[in-house]
Amino acid sequence: MASYSVRFLAKIKNLFSCALLFLAFALPLDAASAKKLNPANFRKLCAETVAAKNGQMTTDDYIRLWQSALPPQPPKAGDELALKLLDAALFPPDQTITLSPLNTLLFTAFLQAKPLTYSNWVHDYYPRSQNIRLTGPYVEPNPSDPMLYQDGAAYMTHSRVRIYYSAGVVQWLKNNRKGDIPDGSMIIKEMFNGDPDPTNTNPPPNELTGYAVMLRQKGASKDGWLWYIWFVNTPAPFAQYGMSFCLSCHTSADNNQLTFIHLGNITGKDPTTDTYIKNPAPGISVRPRLSSRNSAPHFSFNNGIAAAEKMDEDNRGMLAHLKQELKSNGPAAESAGLPAALPIDLVYNHVPARPGPDGKNAAPFLTSDACVGCHDASYLQNNRLPMMMLPNPGHSNYFNVSEWSEWNGSLMSQSGRDPVFLAQLEAERTMRPGYKDYISDFCFSCHGAMGQRQLHLDHAAQYFTPEVILSTPSSTNADPKLAKYGALARDGVSCTICHRITPDKLGTDDSFNAQFAVGAPHEIFGPFSDNSDTNNPIKKWAMEKGLGITPGEGKAIGKSALCGSCHTVLPDIMPTNPGIAPAHPNPKQFQKSHEQTTYMEWVNSRYSDEPAATPTSRSCIDCHMPDHIGSPTNKLSVQIANVEDGDFPNLATRASDTNITLSARSPFRRHTLTGINLFTMAMFQQFGALLGQTPFDPYITIPPSRFFPMDRHELATSEAAKLAQEQTVALNMDPLSEKDGKLSIHVGVTNLAGHSFPSGVGFRRAFLQLNVRDATGQLLWSSGRVSTNGVLVDPQGAPLKSEFAENWQDLQPNYDVITRQDQVQVYEERFLDDREKLTTSFLSLWKEIKRNRLLPLGWTPEGKYAEHTRPVELGGKPVTNPKNIGVDLVRYEIPLDQIPAWETVEAAVYYQALPPYYLQERLSNPGENSARLKFLTSNLAIAGTLIDGWKLPLSKITRKKSGGDLSSR
Repeated sequence: MASYSVRFLAKIKNLFSCALLFLAFALPLDAASAKKLNPANFRKLCAETVAAKNGQMTTDDYIRLWQSALPPQPPKAGDELALKLLDAALFPPDQTITLSPLNTLLFTAFLQAKPLTYSNWVHDYYPRSQNIRLTGPYVEPNPSDPMLYQDGAAYMTHSRVRIYYSAGVVQWLKNNRKGDIPDGSMIIKEMFNGDPDPTNTNPPPNELTGYAVMLRQKGASKDGWLWYIWFVNTPAPFAQYGMSFCLSCHTSADNNQLTFIHLGNITGKDPTTDTYIKNPAPGISVRPRLSSRNSAPHFSFNNGIAAAEKMDEDNRGMLAHLKQELKSNGPAAESAGLPAALPIDLVYNHVPARPGPDGKNAAPFLTSDACVGCHDASYLQNNRLPMMMLPNPGHSNYFNVSEWSEWNGSLMSQSGRDPVFLAQLEAERTMRPGYKDYISDFCFSCHGAMGQRQLHLDHAAQYFTPEVILSTPSSTNADPKLAKYGALARDGVSCTICHRITPDKLGTDDSFNAQFAVGAPHEIFGPFSDNSDTNNPIKKWAMEKGLGITPGEGKAIGKSALCGSCHTVLPDIMPTNPGIAPAHPNPKQFQKSHEQTTYMEWVNSRYSDEPAATPTSRSCIDCHMPDHIGSPTNKLSVQIANVEDGDFPNLATRASDTNITLSARSPFRRHTLTGINLFTMAMFQQFGALLGQTPFDPYITIPPSRFFPMDRHELATSEAAKLAQEQTVALNMDPLSEKDGKLSIHVGVTNLAGHSFPSGVGFRRAFLQLNVRDATGQLLWSSGRVSTNGVLVDPQGAPLKSEFAENWQDLQPNYDVITRQDQVQVYEERFLDDREKLTTSFLSLWKEIKRNRLLPLGWTPEGKYAEHTRPVELGGKPVTNPKNIGVDLVRYEIPLDQIPAWETVEAAVYYQALPPYYLQERLSNPGENSARLKFLTSNLAIAGTLIDGWKLPLSKITRKKSGGDLSSR
């Protein structure tokens, strides 16, 4: 998915001397010479031109290019020599999905050299308006009707257009739109500003604003078109097979060619669109929300893509800054290598549906941009509130609760380029160089599941390595041939992973470590039924036409076992620095550890619905995919896709409203997929360019739109904060008492999560802080005080011995009673490696030395997976019969002479997704991913945010000495 502005082409090297280039332009070619100029030579000539002009191409340059490529005689009506040459140059034998920069330039040159290329083609015939037509009805003004724009309204899907058709398209129209449009055929839509009022006798001049072009190549993608959009006052054209933005409307056409054109377009008698309607007009729905006076949605999309391409260029500045950071850390750090900016998603993450012999999709996995056109709150028409865009009470912006937008703001979408994961993987590879590729392949089975699986399907014995993540069709630091797998992996835990999982093996040991089964490439599974007796059947038309995929009800969607396949991680236990190792080790040679047991914890809890639901059952999606926004009683009921439906201007060439008009769905599960790792989420929000994620949505009109939504990262952060502070833990404090010269404080922590707290990867931790203050607020005593970097410290500000411990004896045990300020209740799990040292390596979990994470409510020693989830005392002894399941009770005994004139006691639970000891280990590892993580953590702006001080507050409670007043959260 890449198209580039000509500024990127300035780097194409001059292959020939300027003298030869001058001769090529100065001397016209005769017909014999032109025949010798094959597509390869034409591409060379184009590259020469760009190099000579330093990328600053003008229309005259494009014309001279085509003058050098075509016979000197002027083209005749219907002459498509230029199109044939373009087709041959664009589609080499090793045809790929993505246009190269040079191909994009060729396309643009074809349009800019119109007098030599397509000016004599058949085009729309509307002589009253200089053959520029409306794309929907115009309603006459009626100042007395408040439901109409008082100056009239054009109900159009585009701005005004003039469309040219190559010979193959004309023949298809004359054949009553039957059969296939031949490959190499083209439809060129020129878009114009101007007055849409057809009665205006003195209209302003027509101004060409841009192009929307369809070039037929049915083997490249299921929809069969190369789509091209360019507005002439924007810096970059954009061309792509399977362009979801276009398909969101074009899949509503009544035919497999996905076009609304009609023979009447070229005869001047098009019955599909009334171009002028007097008011009132029976049979037409006149609603201001459908008014579209210009092509703002298309213009916004083109601007968004241009901005994404500029981000790619701006990353050079980011990397230069990083280089300075490395230099300041000394020669050793600089020699570790410059961290690469990850490829930008909107530019490079593109793997579309591919047609199989039966016409159905044959690509096992697609990037999410195949879904975004319909499953984002896209602006398909001006002033129409998109589906899944909801009012934000009390604010001028809106909530975009669409599937794609909320997923895109989550760490699920970012898992393949998560900087913490990449740094962890780099460390694992460094520790075990002989097994490094084997390790990478295992880790990417979850973090880059689509890319890893697709690589195995295409090349069974090949491992997925971190270098693949950097692969693009034009990459120089990675193999361009691996671009498809890099795009799929960078797309994270994406649509065609979760929505293709079948029930086979789910919930069993055979499904863990991402060993889930998926359905056929043409199947996609959702939560809704398509039974014949339903009043709201699944509308399959758009997906089947555009993607070759049939949506249906899934038996695994909504099941916690689906999530459990990746959230139960059983890695190999490997020796550190094992030396020489086989290229393809047998996994059976290693024992397995239980590094992540979130699903196992849920199974053995009051929340489990396996094997059967109970009144207390709650699945993963109940917490992590809410069916409401704001109040839990505010249940959502929305249409789950944006397509050209029955609310658009009527067209005879559109599919029936029954096939394309959706009804609201309820319950609608939001794709927030949120945990409480606000730390990594902040990295993506603040450093999206470096991490390959654009901060904006090109499918939504840029401000000042009347329906502009809240930033998706901001919404994701607010949802994560809500989950953290409302559904994670609760605190309580018994009445305070003074006895025997001590202040006695009883604090209770209750786990509200459906699994252990904390859960997930082993380095997550939480801790209990207790502060005692005097009446002025001065801190008198504190257990759990931290530095500005989240380090647990003593009263003098020095790190506690437990913070960066190498030996397990220095860790904090699980306390029943705390009497000193250097004693802190830290909820965590820790492991020893094969050298008896504490480790954060996921592959060195030789012995669990501590596990005092809070068990979920309802856990039992006899329950399933109890042996893998039970507590472990400091030192490694399992707790066979733990007390206070789901609750921790800690008593603080503080000598009164240490807290003179105390007045207030505060208790709080804090969470650290990235504890200081963990970051210290990651940042000390040489390598570009560690360098990237160091830059991010060193420059992350968190002051004044919820994670200020590198800790996330989950619950707080305060009790005053006088009166026993209690306030809590």
